[in-house]
Amino acid sequence: MGIVVLDVEISDINNSDICSEVRMLRGDHSRIPIVAVTSSLPEDTKRNDIAAGINEHITKPIKANDFSRVLWNLLESSPIAVDGNATNSASDAILELGGVDVKGGLDRLKNNWELYRKLLITFRDSNQTLVETLRNHIAQEQFGEAQRVAHTLKGTSGNLSVDEVYHAAAALEKLCKEKDTAEIIPSLTVLEGYMCDVIESLKVLNDDTPMSTTQGAVCHLSDQDLCDSINTLLGYFKSDLGKVNESLVVLNPCLSTSEFNSDYSKMKKAIDSFDIDAATVSANEILSPIIRRIQTRKTGKGKW
Repeated sequence: MGIVVLDVEISDINNSDICSEVRMLRGDHSRIPIVAVTSSLPEDTKRNDIAAGINEHITKPIKANDFSRVLWNLLESSPIAVDGNATNSASDAILELGGVDVKGGLDRLKNNWELYRKLLITFRDSNQTLVETLRNHIAQEQFGEAQRVAHTLKGTSGNLSVDEVYHAAAALEKLCKEKDTAEIIPSLTVLEGYMCDVIESLKVLNDDTPMSTTQGAVCHLSDQDLCDSINTLLGYFKSDLGKVNESLVVLNPCLSTSEFNSDYSKMKKAIDSFDIDAATVSANEILSPIIRRIQTRKTGKGKW
């Protein structure tokens, strides 16, 4: 069990490259929590880092209490369990995509399916002609350009847990760097096969594709339990964003109904944009009618 603490200002390697290498380790080591220490944290940098596989950020100057809290939260929620029995309740009936380790990708993004789906769709749409681009560079003996394209593909596929493409891109990158003309074309052919399979499998994705293959999920929470769960979620907004998506997995069957769908969609969009104030407003909009129903039943003036 451990945690990687990465000082982004003194590192000689790009954050995404470091995270990609860690996330492609074998077994549970690929899921080790990564904390980035930085002097500043613009919102776009934070989103990019999370997409790359960084779990939490700590800004300088470091405060001992804040640092301890972040480490403790990560140790508590880490998918690497001491007894080896860690589970992911959101992935019991998870969508299967050929060539993609969906569970690994979701672990990296803290079960944020909306973000993961968008990143996979972008990967699919932006790489339609990538193999042809590589083929042209190689045919013109532009091995430096081919190496750069392969390196970029290695990073993005690694971050998204598109494992076979990652390994094939890494192999091609190495061969281009060495200008090994005898092996480059066979390596490109292998990569092309994996890319075709992955792009084909990702065609099922659209803006509404659910994470789970289980349809018609039913809400099993009472109004009081639902109220308590939303209040817990509101608390996480202020103290532990890492647990927000865990709460949404539980709440999703109850809040994705027509009664709450509009405010729930606004809340999830705000969470994805790290707009906690807007997410809090939407959560309270959802909470209000539930509280009214509870109060009505308690006073005996009606029932739901």
